[in-house]
Amino acid sequence: MSDVDLSIFDEEEKKEKGQEDGLVEKMLSSAQEVRHEGAVLKVAIDIPPPRELPPDQVFPVLREVLEHYNVEIPPDIAEKLEANDYAEQVFLVAADDAELRPRKVTICLDPEIRTLSIRGEAPLNGLDSFVETFIDYEVKAGKLREDGSIDFREINRFPQAREGDLLVRLYEPTAGVPGIDIFGKPIEPRPGRAISISKGEGVVKKEGFDEEKSRHIEEFVAEKPGVVICEFEGEVRAPEKLRKISVQNKIEVINVDFTTGNLGSELEEIRCMADVVVKGDIKGQFSVIVDGNLEVHGSVEGQKIDVSKTFSAIFVKSNVKAGKNITVGSCLNAQLDAKEFVLVQRECSQSRVAGEKIFFKPKGVPYVLCGMAHLQGHQIYLEGINVRNILTIELAPELFLELKKLSKKLKAAETALETWTGRVKDRVAILVSKMQLVQQNYKEGPIIDSLNLVRGLVTKLLKGEVTTERVKSSAAGLHSQYQGKLKGIAKGVEAVVVAQERLNETRHELEEYRSQIKELEERLHTLEIKVMGTIQGNGTILVQCNQQELSWSNSPAAPTTKVQFRLKYVPGEGLIQIG
Repeated sequence: MSDVDLSIFDEEEKKEKGQEDGLVEKMLSSAQEVRHEGAVLKVAIDIPPPRELPPDQVFPVLREVLEHYNVEIPPDIAEKLEANDYAEQVFLVAADDAELRPRKVTICLDPEIRTLSIRGEAPLNGLDSFVETFIDYEVKAGKLREDGSIDFREINRFPQAREGDLLVRLYEPTAGVPGIDIFGKPIEPRPGRAISISKGEGVVKKEGFDEEKSRHIEEFVAEKPGVVICEFEGEVRAPEKLRKISVQNKIEVINVDFTTGNLGSELEEIRCMADVVVKGDIKGQFSVIVDGNLEVHGSVEGQKIDVSKTFSAIFVKSNVKAGKNITVGSCLNAQLDAKEFVLVQRECSQSRVAGEKIFFKPKGVPYVLCGMAHLQGHQIYLEGINVRNILTIELAPELFLELKKLSKKLKAAETALETWTGRVKDRVAILVSKMQLVQQNYKEGPIIDSLNLVRGLVTKLLKGEVTTERVKSSAAGLHSQYQGKLKGIAKGVEAVVVAQERLNETRHELEEYRSQIKELEERLHTLEIKVMGTIQGNGTILVQCNQQELSWSNSPAAPTTKVQFRLKYVPGEGLIQIG
């Protein structure tokens, strides 16, 4: 056993350890903290001067201080601290959680500074939801009534959409990014506030992601055309207050009256992409354009009505155009034009009516009163009419006009066919002459072989066995291959090709005109008129078809004359009375 007393070394170590502990506590007590919502984001600590903290104790003391904050000094920094390097030492401390950002530690041993700081990171709070609108949401679509209909009495503009239109884009909130305090613990962010929008009738919701903004989105798209109904929270109509969006395909209106009020005397236009039911009247100098059906329970006295589907009204004093059908009780000083048929049930006076088919049939009255009316259609069936003035019936004038135009075009095309047939023959003859001259000069060899190839292609072109592009390409290659020696041949082939192209175009035009004329003639076979009713006073029924005209009038000696006839059009013979 050694006789040396080692207790002195233990005492010295305890003494040094006690000095370190005292310095650590002194440093920790000097800490100045910066807080964020209760969490400590930054701490600054004074490092005692060299007279209090000897150089050989700097590293052990700093190591213990940093351990208090769960920081381990990297080896390279430790070496510099043990060497009492006065340069500022900065290093990052990675968090245990990979989603957290690192802490930043700064140590400076410069005698005039002597500080230690640890900096965490504040959380990045989440972004709130926000709404991007693609409609005029400030326009009120009318008051929604308990029965589901809408009162548009004071509205002259509807927010509307077509099928597939993007109405609203909702950006969902983000969760935010956690922060980190000086101890390495997470600081939870405040998540963004959410906005909830529900979809109503006629709207489909699609989920997606906006790459540019890195946000999840919900898009509300119109599932059908119609009026856009926006429901807001509170009285303020703002995007962030939007709570529900719908597209209503059918709306009900009490009255549309612009004779006074909003529009004044200016001619205006109302457009609506939905079926509209007007339970009252439409009045005033304005136009209504509906992409759907329009049903009016009263009268229409506007400037113009244009609907893509069907139109119906009790009384019309306006210009009405329908993509399908028109049904009216009475029309006065009106123009009715339907793609399919027009039905009049009470009266037609001082009006023009056009449609593929026209029907007059009384409903709720003994007869349909007719006076100063002009009907234009393909099949016209008038039942129970009473004619008191001139009723003009014109059978398909547009078909005969189109037939006349097509006949002129056909004749011109036939003349052009003869012309271009002759030109092709002439240009072929010129080309043959040029080829003969070349054969005399070269007799045989590659040029003659190429010439024979071109001759064969031209022959096939005239028979329709090869395309003009193929022959053009061969002629150009011939000219290039022999460096202009066969320039005349190439030009001759090009002339034949141009003439043949025009000849082909003319033949195609002829086929088109003949096909169109045949189709028109088939439609002419469907032309028909059937009339049953009476002629009163000075009443006259005048039927016009192409250049043919027939008439029926009341006998001067009788107050009324019954009239009943049926006419069909036979091409080449004209109107033929049947029965």
